[in-house]
Amino acid sequence: MTPRTTPDDPEGESGVLLSPAPETNPPLAILTRPWFWVLFVGAFWSIPLFKSIGAEWPEPLAGFERSPEVRQYVLADGRGVSLAELRNQLVIASVLDLSTPESSRRTFEAFRENRSRVRGLSSLVIQLVLVQGADLEGLELFLEEKTARRPNNLYVLDAEGDELLALRRMADSPTATTFLFDRHARLRGFYGGSEAELDRFARETGILANWIGSDPEPGEPIAY
Repeated sequence: MTPRTTPDDPEGESGVLLSPAPETNPPLAILTRPWFWVLFVGAFWSIPLFKSIGAEWPEPLAGFERSPEVRQYVLADGRGVSLAELRNQLVIASVLDLSTPESSRRTFEAFRENRSRVRGLSSLVIQLVLVQGADLEGLELFLEEKTARRPNNLYVLDAEGDELLALRRMADSPTATTFLFDRHARLRGFYGGSEAELDRFARETGILANWIGSDPEPGEPIAY
């Protein structure tokens, strides 16, 4: 320690050794410490984990006890496909009515809305589109105009509406326009076109895609 001056001894001649004044940390100095930010970020990212641990499983969708559907479809390009061949992916069947410009616009917007609501699940989903009111040439022109060609979009010409009618009978719903099949070709949901129905469609598709326990093998119980 070295002599320090005081008001009574401005020259420091007394030779008194004074301790240096203790350093004080400003209140926000902790924000400059790396360990503080490590703890802060770790605590922040652990919040969803703690929430998920305490969260209850959603109710399983009805229909897991059903038998797989074996219906066959002829695609617009002439290929045949069955729901059984589309197993291991969710299948969303919907309607595209090309009979008039207004119905084309309306049903295509509905199709795009459905697709956008499950965009994050696109790799797990096959879109089975029932095309009404147009032949193959009309469908080709429409797809070129809308750039709606995608590998997971399968188009079925349903000029007489027989395929839609069969799905509605299967669901026992005369007004449903969208149908959800699980990975084992079992009908698990059917929906109208209202906002509430679209919300339910997105929620239930997410349940089937993300919770494998809600989508057990045929004959197996739900696993929690």
